[in-house]
Amino acid sequence: MICLNNDRPLKLLVLFVVGYIILYFLPGITGAFDFLPSMHPWGDLSVGFGNLDYMFFLIPVPGFFLIYLLIGWMDEYFNTEFGHSLWFPIVFFLMAILAFYVAIFWQNCNLYTLNPSIGGSVIPFTGCSSEAAGKLLPLLTAQFGELLKESAFLIFVLAGILGWASKMILEKIEAEPED
Repeated sequence: MICLNNDRPLKLLVLFVVGYIILYFLPGITGAFDFLPSMHPWGDLSVGFGNLDYMFFLIPVPGFFLIYLLIGWMDEYFNTEFGHSLWFPIVFFLMAILAFYVAIFWQNCNLYTLNPSIGGSVIPFTGCSSEAAGKLLPLLTAQFGELLKESAFLIFVLAGILGWASKMILEKIEAEPED
């Protein structure tokens, strides 16, 4: 039997694999959590490995380990315990969704503005026309959920939350006195 009492990297690897299984295989097998892309194109390997989107397969790695490592640094640098509070994953998730919305808005607004057949007056210092902004806000708000579901960003954010949970689990295990 493997002794997991003093081997933090092995414990972290086990938690990462469990999180990876939760992110990809559980939604695909159970049919639950339809908001997750599951294996996205990886569920059908008949398309060939050259045609698969590797972003969906690899994105949990930086998401998980970036947040796992960032928590300790953030708490030490800012002299706070916010990274260890239950508010961190909520704030992280909300800020990430807001950042995704802003990025999608500006990308589409700039594409709309650069279309020579549309025109419109350009908002100073932004490069986005006021006409484009007015037309895109309702459109993006209606399509935002689908855009988020189709992107790998949601998997990145959820893997980050699993990285935070793994950090809390490992610290809880290490804080318990050994018998």
